[in-house]
Amino acid sequence: MIGLAGERTGAPRAAWRNRALSALCVGGYLTAAGVFVPDASLRSELHYALVITIGYGHLVGAAIFSSDRIGAAIRSAATPAWLRSGRAVLTPIVWALALLASTLLFGAYVRALVHTPEIVLMLLAISTWHTVENDQALTSIYARERRTGPLPRAVDPHLSALGVTALVLAVAAASLGEADPASLIVASSAASEWVATRLTLPARTLAAVCGGVLILRATSRSATMWGTSIVISSALIPTDLTHLAWLSFSDVFAATSLYHLASWLWLSVGRLRDQRRRGAMVTLAFVHLLPAALCVGLLCMREGTAVGPFAAAYFSPAIYLYWSILHVGQSLLVRELPPGSAHQSAKAPSGRGNGSSSGSKRHQRQYTAPGE
Repeated sequence: MIGLAGERTGAPRAAWRNRALSALCVGGYLTAAGVFVPDASLRSELHYALVITIGYGHLVGAAIFSSDRIGAAIRSAATPAWLRSGRAVLTPIVWALALLASTLLFGAYVRALVHTPEIVLMLLAISTWHTVENDQALTSIYARERRTGPLPRAVDPHLSALGVTALVLAVAAASLGEADPASLIVASSAASEWVATRLTLPARTLAAVCGGVLILRATSRSATMWGTSIVISSALIPTDLTHLAWLSFSDVFAATSLYHLASWLWLSVGRLRDQRRRGAMVTLAFVHLLPAALCVGLLCMREGTAVGPFAAAYFSPAIYLYWSILHVGQSLLVRELPPGSAHQSAKAPSGRGNGSSSGSKRHQRQYTAPGE
């Protein structure tokens, strides 16, 4: 109990240390990119190549490390009598159906991009909400020994997360211009102005409403400060930021995505280091090195070869954000799963001497895996 109390006491400090390190990484990278790559088009390509490569490692790692826990929940769930004898094959069937559904949905999403490319901004908003909500939960995550818990049931955290997300969406829409070759959203200055006019004002309005509700509720001093900051920020964002040479849509995309990736990298490495799980650490490194190797290969071979279209799709934020949204759904599912069901399914039959202890260790391995 003393150790747990000490960990919870140090949780706010650990959370702020994580935020400071993540912000330092993002700020250092964006500053270096702005200084050494002043051309907005080349800088956009750099942002997408780096952030998306690291991001795919994050997505794959999260799927791998949470698969045991999801599978345990599937096997322990109530099933019809005719399926109870076949629970061993139920998990791969569910995963196969999920893969098929996500592939079919991806095809529909690509078709929708042709007619409504601005849908990418909606996906960016969902991804940004995921980043903001995870950042708000950092203190509780550290208090849980770096494990994620269910979504908060209070209203204020969701209002502040939605308000900040709306602010980011407003900046992203206002900074979207022709200089961003990989955005796939605008093809002319007229289209850029349409996106900015139709999306920036509603996003600013939504942010102001969320901030205003936080101020009116006045549940705490921090909530009032958050609400005031959101309202003031929503009034200061202009409808057009394309004239700024140092800010583009890709900069906003890189800032929000890289912050989340850096934050979870510190969390995952710290968790595995504390648990002394070298095998999981190797897996974590592998799932990030594989996309990096693919990135280098695509960059070397994309000019004048048949690899070009695949490279364009691989480094496209529109494609990456689709899989990122699936990751958001998967992480929300894992966070809402009760750990008790995984514990019960991990136990061996009661007739075996060491079944309970081995099941308990297996449950601990599943529940404390990174990427959730």
